[in-house]
Amino acid sequence: MSTKPDVATPPYPRLGEVYNALAQALDTKSKDRDVERLAREGDFDWSKISGLRVGLILAPLRRYVEDEVFIDDLDRFIQYVHASYLRIVSTVSLDGMSRDETLPVLIKHYFAPHAIGFFEGIWTEDAPNPHSFLHPEEYPLEVVFNWADPGGSRALAKAAFPETSDLALDNREKVTRWADGTQLPDLASLKLFVDALAKNGTNEQKRKAPALLKWLVLARALTWFEREANPLHLLEIINWHISQAHREWGIGEILSMAAFNAGKKRKALLEPYGKLMCSLDPVEPKSEGARAVAQTALAEFAQQLEVHDPEGLGHYALEWYRGRWHVLSGEYKEALECYRLAVANADYRAGETWKQIVAEAMALAGYLGNAKPFLKQLKHRAIALGVIAQPRVDEDVVEDWELEELRKQFHHFFPSQGRFAEVEQPNDDVGALPFLMYDLESLANRQPNYRKPDQIVTVRTMDNQVRRKSQLSLYTTIGSLDVVKTLLEKGASVDALDDSGGSALLAAIQKATDCNEREMLDLLLSHPHSTATLNQHTKRKRLTPLISAIDYGEPDVVPKLLAMGADANLRGHTDDQSPLYLCIRNMGGLRAANSIRRALTQSITNNRDLVVRETLRRYGVGGAGVFGDKRSIFDAMRNPDGHEIFREVVDGIVNDFLGRHTTEKQLQIAAHLLAHGANPNARHSYPVAGRTPLMLAVENDSPAAVELLMRHEGDPFIRDSLGHDCRTIATGFRSGNVVKLFQRIGVMC
Repeated sequence: MSTKPDVATPPYPRLGEVYNALAQALDTKSKDRDVERLAREGDFDWSKISGLRVGLILAPLRRYVEDEVFIDDLDRFIQYVHASYLRIVSTVSLDGMSRDETLPVLIKHYFAPHAIGFFEGIWTEDAPNPHSFLHPEEYPLEVVFNWADPGGSRALAKAAFPETSDLALDNREKVTRWADGTQLPDLASLKLFVDALAKNGTNEQKRKAPALLKWLVLARALTWFEREANPLHLLEIINWHISQAHREWGIGEILSMAAFNAGKKRKALLEPYGKLMCSLDPVEPKSEGARAVAQTALAEFAQQLEVHDPEGLGHYALEWYRGRWHVLSGEYKEALECYRLAVANADYRAGETWKQIVAEAMALAGYLGNAKPFLKQLKHRAIALGVIAQPRVDEDVVEDWELEELRKQFHHFFPSQGRFAEVEQPNDDVGALPFLMYDLESLANRQPNYRKPDQIVTVRTMDNQVRRKSQLSLYTTIGSLDVVKTLLEKGASVDALDDSGGSALLAAIQKATDCNEREMLDLLLSHPHSTATLNQHTKRKRLTPLISAIDYGEPDVVPKLLAMGADANLRGHTDDQSPLYLCIRNMGGLRAANSIRRALTQSITNNRDLVVRETLRRYGVGGAGVFGDKRSIFDAMRNPDGHEIFREVVDGIVNDFLGRHTTEKQLQIAAHLLAHGANPNARHSYPVAGRTPLMLAVENDSPAAVELLMRHEGDPFIRDSLGHDCRTIATGFRSGNVVKLFQRIGVMC
């Protein structure tokens, strides 16, 4: 199979192209083959994309520019534009537009306004005149030179290189060429010039030297973009936006209108495409002859594409529906190749439709089971475009559990009634249910094998999925206390793990949490466990015994686990929380309860962030879709009766949480964790990047917790990614009790 199909240039510049352009503008570009490949082929590796901001832009820039405030401003700007651009690419379809049609629209209505916003954010009084710097009739580098010295580039060049040597003369002439536009300076030469000026210039020139380098770099970048945008006049566009005070439609509406107008040239494709959609709806029941009808519709659409779309802009749709036709015909390998071509042609083009194509392709690859290389390519692209959360560094980009979930999604996308009636379909109901379901009666009637207490047993679900567990784990899960006692007496190992990485101890903690029954847990806690078992994550939900014990909420369980060797700083859950952070979060009382309500409400809306989506994926909520962003399973909760049921369920969850996680219990748990080395200053990435357990205690307005954490070296002056420390958080969340504590101990005035 070809992995590099010949496709039309996508209308949206790829992320690699965008970063490549910025690196060239700032002259930070290094010899990096990955960047060239990302620009040429697209998002083949999400980790390469995530490293571009630092590796390609910020790190090289720091070697020359020492203004950390400027670099931090640039960093925030790049991150904002990156996220904003991905939202546009993944939602607005430009399938009827070429790059030549799209790029002018993006420059005028997207990149130029963002440039204005960046300059507005960094401008200070001690800077070049903004009207001159951005004026179409002015040259940015010359404006900066004139700001630094009324004598302009010649005076500055002479001051920086006063010697009479040939080298000094060459350097002075080089500065003159920069100012008149005959040569664009490189970053190293700019640094050399400013350093020389700081050494040899007048006092005023020396004073301006640090800021001068920043503005010369920006002037160079602006000049580069002005030239690359030709025949558009970037500075004229920028000034037009300034005169309009940004009063225009959003970029989504502007792009959609441009795509609509471009599509008028291909309106002859609408009718054959409509026939294709109807004949290859994968859910609608098919009658005899539907396969031939769909095949005819495919042929007609292909013929019309050749006539009305010779550039191949809409070719992805043809391959997509060919893929569907093969799936509905039971020809899965042939379908996979069509989906491969469809994805390649839809990249940076098809908007929301791209997500649908990739979702179907991932489900098909998961169903086949032996298409993992292609599945990895798809997931790399989905992560790079912000559709799926980034995996941790110690995880494979595609984990084994995902194949199982994708198989379920395949049955959701392509149910049996939607397949062609005249084709014999395979018996492929494995994993057809959207949830995991066991036959509890058959499990209860199962007889243990005491002669082989460590025997690994196979358990089948109602839809023929297979799970492998130790007998000890199985009977712990079922709740057969007498069987578990006997197995332990016969020498069963408590360290045996099931195929998900779970232990009998973890199962006992979960059962105690769910059923409020502790006998099984107390029995297993009386047996020593290895540190490997205590610190083992489950593969999907990233649970450990200690994390689950904190969720359970009983303070006597945690010290027993810690005494046996549980790591007090080992993170867990899908949002990667440390045990101490989780404990302090659970201490939040009504604030934590309100947070739970918001999270549960968010789960039934389309407003789910990547962490919520990843949680739904890992917890096997089949109705949430391949990416965790579908809401179909929750639609029933939107009507009045369903909403009332949902409210009662949420009330039950919140009341259970408040009953299990009292402040007194959580303070005891926190004390045990801190006594075993838990870090009160450990930074977390969610929900606010850089937040620590101490910050969370401040937010909860819990002075007892704050004092406890500060006695164990909790630092109230650490700042999160927003620049907020504990003092700011205490004020912002109106944590009056903590404010009084901080005032009493001198943290706040």
